[in-house]
Amino acid sequence: MLISKEWVSLLIKESVNNTKLAKLHASALAVKINDPRLFDELTESLEEVIYNNISETSPMRICTEMCIKSTVKTLEIIEPRTQELQAVIDHIASYIDKTYDTLHRMFNRPKQKYHTICHGDPWTNNLLFLHDNDGKIVDLKMVDYQICRHMSVSTDIHYLIYSSVQSTLIERSYESLIKIYHAEFLKELRRLHIDETILAGLSMEWLGTELRTYAFYGGLIGCSLVNPILAEEKDVLQYESIEFGPDNPMYSSDMNIMNVSQKKLDRVKCVASHYYRRYSLGIINDDLEPIPITT
Repeated sequence: MLISKEWVSLLIKESVNNTKLAKLHASALAVKINDPRLFDELTESLEEVIYNNISETSPMRICTEMCIKSTVKTLEIIEPRTQELQAVIDHIASYIDKTYDTLHRMFNRPKQKYHTICHGDPWTNNLLFLHDNDGKIVDLKMVDYQICRHMSVSTDIHYLIYSSVQSTLIERSYESLIKIYHAEFLKELRRLHIDETILAGLSMEWLGTELRTYAFYGGLIGCSLVNPILAEEKDVLQYESIEFGPDNPMYSSDMNIMNVSQKKLDRVKCVASHYYRRYSLGIINDDLEPIPITT
């Protein structure tokens, strides 16, 4: 299930629950700025657990390379094959057989000044929503911090949006989602008494650079998680009965094994095309349906 505007706004924005995305990032960064020694103690055990093994036979290398090939195969099914779609396919295909190494370098480079504690796995399966008696969402919690990282905030932002936000929001309101996150991130840092001279360095330009740096990761995650997120009940049972490997339709690039529906094709096209236009070509358009920023 994909996240609607009401849900994603609550998740991105600060509220009473301190595990919201912007508040999680800002709270940890405030500790890093105000008490570096404590932050070092908190993060010294945070080792990269996904892209940590450069062995040619590591399970995550195999999985990652299967995912990029599966994404390309999925895009190649889509008709009509427009000029833009072909450009998207060519761009993503250029990473085949080097995707894992690209991500290994990305996640194991030296930590930067404003890297902070990130959730690492903020997709829809790890979000618990609380509704009132009228069905309105009043709170949420993020769970499953097993991949928690000391990393750029953009890795969580990309992961959340490209894996779990409704396609219409990505296509029509993406820039608003980024602005809402940034506004709430700075709001929480101000609440924690971070100096304005430091906040000046955490501008939208800074966030834009972070988002560009880690955009490929977000695009790949978004396309790779289409199968579990849009799975039908029969698909889930199939995934559970097949072990990890080339025979699992969740990862396979074999067209005889892949379980591709029209809604999955549409989702992969949405994520891959948006990533390519926004971050590979650098085209930033005004939102067709802007979401107001409230403080």
